[in-house]
Amino acid sequence: MIKIKEIRERQGLTGPQLAVLLDTDPKTIWRWENEKNAITSDKLVLIADGLCCTTDELLGRENYGTGNIEIIGEKVNNDEKDILAVYRALNADGKSAFLSMVKNLATLNNIAVKIS
Repeated sequence: MIKIKEIRERQGLTGPQLAVLLDTDPKTIWRWENEKNAITSDKLVLIADGLCCTTDELLGRENYGTGNIEIIGEKVNNDEKDILAVYRALNADGKSAFLSMVKNLATLNNIAVKIS
């Protein structure tokens, strides 16, 4: 079961708002959410990018074999969501540069957080 509606609602988006974000028809969103239309892999990636989540999360595979850490009961604020969205949009070189910048910033501010 694909979890578009669950993730969309958790983020406070309506179906029509997601349709605008993905540049598609609201009826298409409804069909995807109600499994009336199959979703191609390229559309699944587009939806994940639009919802700032992983394709695994959309497919109900949270943390399955990813080594990701799940933070339970902790709200993520809008700034943190924005940072994550930017990071996820970067290519491999951009992600490496981003992490390097974060490590340098932590060092400059004597922040004792281990960043791998």
